[in-house]
Amino acid sequence: MSNFLFCIKYSFVIMEWVEHMKKESKLINLRAFLILSVVMGHSIILYSGSWDVYESLYEVKFFEILKKIIGFYQMPIFFSLSGYLFYYTCLKNKNFFPFVWDKIKRLIIPFICITALWITPVKMLLDVPSHSKYTFFEYLYRNIILLKSTGHLWFLVSLFIIFVPQNIIILAILVFIL
Repeated sequence: MSNFLFCIKYSFVIMEWVEHMKKESKLINLRAFLILSVVMGHSIILYSGSWDVYESLYEVKFFEILKKIIGFYQMPIFFSLSGYLFYYTCLKNKNFFPFVWDKIKRLIIPFICITALWITPVKMLLDVPSHSKYTFFEYLYRNIILLKSTGHLWFLVSLFIIFVPQNIIILAILVFIL
């Protein structure tokens, strides 16, 4: 009888694992689709007429429409997916400080490093008009401390700013419920 109960319990564990893997593969596929959308959107922006850094020499109407379509769905779905996964992270990790430290390592440190080692030097070398009036350190101060022109890395800062207060709220709710 105990073998029978063990088999039933084990089959439920396997079924839960299979369901989890189905959900995970859907999330992986969605994430891959969104990443490709972001790459495509950033690749065609130069030809869509909506890039405000430099004036485009060529504008292609198809790319302009495609950029608007991609822009319509990509960020709302990215934020929704991040929030969905964030909820399960909060359920697993109920310790606040390790969570914040993990977010600093995964969001803020890459933001600072890429801004300091890649974005700032490239924009200064290309003499981007909106950035040419600042020295290297003034530009770093404006981007990293004041968050004036984070460029394509705005998403990392936004996630950090959203995740930390949300973690406090969710942990407080979990404490009162549990």
